[in-house]
Amino acid sequence: MKVNDTIYNAFDFFDTVIHRNCHPEVILYSWSKELANNLKYRVSSSQIYEIRRKIEIKYKKEEGIEELKYSYLLEKIYEEISKIYKIEYTSSEFIFLARNIELNIEIENIYLDKDTVELIRSNKLKGQKNILISDFYADTEFITDILKALDIYKYFDEIFISSDYGVRKSSGNLYKVVSDKLDIPMNKMKMMGDNIESDYNIPKSLGIKAIYREYQDKNAIISHKELSKSYDEILFSNSKEKPFNGFLADIVFFISKLHETLVKNDVKKVAFCSREGQLLKVLFDKYQE
Repeated sequence: MKVNDTIYNAFDFFDTVIHRNCHPEVILYSWSKELANNLKYRVSSSQIYEIRRKIEIKYKKEEGIEELKYSYLLEKIYEEISKIYKIEYTSSEFIFLARNIELNIEIENIYLDKDTVELIRSNKLKGQKNILISDFYADTEFITDILKALDIYKYFDEIFISSDYGVRKSSGNLYKVVSDKLDIPMNKMKMMGDNIESDYNIPKSLGIKAIYREYQDKNAIISHKELSKSYDEILFSNSKEKPFNGFLADIVFFISKLHETLVKNDVKKVAFCSREGQLLKVLFDKYQE
């Protein structure tokens, strides 16, 4: 059998080809909240978030796999939510809804890395192959939709996502899948990515030519200690200039519960009927945005 001797330029996806303008967990928080809103808060966003996290841990361990299939993950989330209340959606309708919510949130919060994309375009013009190799909980169809929305899908020849194969780059097993699927030896691949282990050390140990492209993520989530400190600074400083700061936590809690109750009761219009209600209305409108 003739071995494919084409050189494949492989790229990591997140923080190499594209960047998020927020921390990845913020994407999941937003997804949980919007899904809860669509379910009229019969189950809270916090419950949905915890359900998803527990399912990811539980089934990876039980089935001895490195990554769950995305459709399977959403199906299990549907089953767990159904135990809390009777969902109006069928399983397939729920999966379609949950997937589209997540896809739209991702697209709203990402932007292209101009230098990497220019390299990918240049490779394509030279007649070289570009492939995408990513450790990600969603699937190839999901990534394809993102690439199409960013108008760069045409530059990629193959896409390999960990959730489709149940193995990850971080173990080296996804690289082995790529080698088998493309029928190429490891030394016919060049890998570029921002993770020193998954995108450089591991592929290099397998004989892949690896390039480490450092990226400093500015959207790290702060620790609980730092969060508490910031919280205290906001609430209990500048009391003369900003007298409402001390009530912010109560106001936000009130507004969130008001919004949740209105959605549950299918209320489309609400009036704030007092001068004192003006501030609440402004903040309520901001909360909905």
